[in-house]
Amino acid sequence: MRSKVTVLCGGRGWSSASVPRDFPRETFSESFSHTEKCQLCTKCTGLLRMSTPCTDTNDAICTCNYGYYHNKITERCEACTKCPEGRGMLYSCGSDQDTVCESCDDDTFSDQDSFRDPCIPCTTCDEGDEVLQDCSPVSDTVCQSVETYED
Repeated sequence: MRSKVTVLCGGRGWSSASVPRDFPRETFSESFSHTEKCQLCTKCTGLLRMSTPCTDTNDAICTCNYGYYHNKITERCEACTKCPEGRGMLYSCGSDQDTVCESCDDDTFSDQDSFRDPCIPCTTCDEGDEVLQDCSPVSDTVCQSVETYED
């Protein structure tokens, strides 16, 4: 008569020397049961990274890699939107939200494409300096010192 051995999911319950080679170690079961089979853990591949590892009682949780977000409509990881020049980041790209950009106005600018940088306040020239170029949504104010010489 053979004795039955209960093996916990994840390979626990046996010594490493007695676990059969073909026994899947990366398994889990959400309920302790002698009848429910262990399920294979999810592997995070492609544009996914592991945010929570698989344990003997819970599956792994995957999330999109940094620089990507989970599009709920397409159910895929998509690259975060870069805000173009003249627009800055209002809300950053996260695991389930794309970047939200805003127009640079009210004395702010953005002179580069970015999914991280907000609109930056324009430089104010010091008193007596000459404004060579006014601030615009895509460029900062350009100032020049005006030197006075006394004879």
